[in-house]
Amino acid sequence: MRSMRKLYVLLLLLAALHPSYAQDSILQSDANPQAIAEIKMLESTLSDLIVKGRWDEYAKSLASDYVRTIGEGAAEGREKVLATLRSGEPRIVAMIPEELDVHVYGDTAILTGNLTITASQDRKTRERHGRFTEVFIRRSGQWLVAATQITFIGK
Repeated sequence: MRSMRKLYVLLLLLAALHPSYAQDSILQSDANPQAIAEIKMLESTLSDLIVKGRWDEYAKSLASDYVRTIGEGAAEGREKVLATLRSGEPRIVAMIPEELDVHVYGDTAILTGNLTITASQDRKTRERHGRFTEVFIRRSGQWLVAATQITFIGK
């Protein structure tokens, strides 16, 4: 009977140490409703800041090495993105993030969602729809956007 217990304990330990078991627990996002709400609120705030042209406030929420990748695969650094937005061409008149899904991993969060952007340029207004992914990092208690990827789709 004693040897059966040892065998049973040994089997439990082996199962717990099996790589696939360990990976399952590592891959799970954190159940952190507060961080999820903060990220969704920040995304809404950032969209409003873009529409209102409040670039200095918007810039405070971008990591120093922020990068944005747009539909054609072009990557733009923080300063290029800010320069493009500040130029006002095109002028973004509405930006609506929807169907937001947030996964938190400690001080990192991944946000995915749909985005509708209405912009005007040369007296023409155009509406575009896309899917986006953003990576947020938390530094000194503040969430910052580290990366954005947008793929425009037909709708």
